[in-house]
Amino acid sequence: MNHEESEQTTTPSLQSVNAFSQKYPEFPKGGLRWFIFNKREELIEAQVICYWGRRVLINPPNFFRYVMEGGAQTKK
Repeated sequence: MNHEESEQTTTPSLQSVNAFSQKYPEFPKGGLRWFIFNKREELIEAQVICYWGRRVLINPPNFFRYVMEGGAQTKK
């Protein structure tokens, strides 16, 4: 098997809200849950979150891309 092919087909590691918050304490669990509740459809469409049963899983690279592109701003 070609090493380059295996790198291209790897999937990002998904993290639970709790694990993500522990790894990145600047994003507290309560804030993440509020964010997910209020922007659920946008986050799913942008592949920031997905569901495994009832558990919400976060895709860290997509989360940070979404935040940096201004997706976390609230409308005034």
